[in-house]
Amino acid sequence: MLRYLVISKRALPPSVSSAWKAMDIVLAGPIAAAALEASDLGGHDGAIVDLDYEGHEMIACVEMLDVGQIPFVFAAFVSSSLRPPGCFVLSEAKREICAIYHRLQQTFRTH
Repeated sequence: MLRYLVISKRALPPSVSSAWKAMDIVLAGPIAAAALEASDLGGHDGAIVDLDYEGHEMIACVEMLDVGQIPFVFAAFVSSSLRPPGCFVLSEAKREICAIYHRLQQTFRTH
């Protein structure tokens, strides 16, 4: 089973976690960006970073994930008002789960 770390200030709805688990992916977290430095990043196959963070917080996350060689994507939450066109969405929709999974797998192969 794959394990993706969710980096967000928001709680995940149980329906989202359940849908991902049904696809053999465990969503760990969420963990706030500010707490990421104190966390053990080992054992995660990828990360999903909430788009609602400020730029400097996203940069800090990306730097830590890069050091740990953890592939990541930025995503809007299903409840988010911030949803740029073509962006990933963290939701229970199978289409969205597959899109994030495929991108993380592509990114993993390049690391």
